[in-house]
Amino acid sequence: MGEKERTTTGIHGLDPLLSGGFIPGRSILVAGSPGTGKTTFGLQFICEGAKAGEPGIILSLEEDPKAWREDMTNFGYNIEKLESQDLVRVVDASLVRIGLVSDERFSITPQEFDMNQMLTRIIREARQIGAKRILVDSLPALDILHASKPPEYIRAEILKLNYVLKSNGMTTMMITEIPEGSKTYSHNGVEEFVVDGVISLHYLSLGSQSGRTLVIRKMRGTHHSEDIHPMEFVDGKGIVVRKVEDSV
Repeated sequence: MGEKERTTTGIHGLDPLLSGGFIPGRSILVAGSPGTGKTTFGLQFICEGAKAGEPGIILSLEEDPKAWREDMTNFGYNIEKLESQDLVRVVDASLVRIGLVSDERFSITPQEFDMNQMLTRIIREARQIGAKRILVDSLPALDILHASKPPEYIRAEILKLNYVLKSNGMTTMMITEIPEGSKTYSHNGVEEFVVDGVISLHYLSLGSQSGRTLVIRKMRGTHHSEDIHPMEFVDGKGIVVRKVEDSV
């Protein structure tokens, strides 16, 4: 089999660790504890993709888009400008979960707040701008939809989410939160198995030393680094992944 096509991850220093980047149309789970940079990681994936000619959709399920738009300016990303150029479209579902209506231009209404309706809405918005990427931030926020459902129903819904987004040709990144030190990489015990790739982010503290790290736990269809890589936030650049030898 010949070398597969690649698309940039958008994360500085990560592409070389993945033999050139993500395989287009695949799904990637980014897992980590609070403060490890998951949302920034996902937004950078979308912004850099838009700059490279791959428009993106952001489904914001938890955080207020106004807050992370402002935060991303610290790293040189003007999301509002990308939105005005129809290179990025934000679909906000962060308030509907608690019964409030968002003032975002594209938002999920209470009537649309179930998996089937949201997927229909996302695909419609994606087709309008020719989206090639989607960010779902974050999966645990969907728990409210499944509060009274058995575990097998929840797993089926996660499978549906993954299948529908991939079948529409989009490179999909899904964010999930896990406790630091967790031996699994998913919230519901199924996500890490159905996606094509898993990237775990960690915040380590050893005495007076602390720092963030990244590990590529799984990536189907490509050779990838299996090392623990230092990761840092850099003004004007966002997240930068370092080679292992850079930390020695």
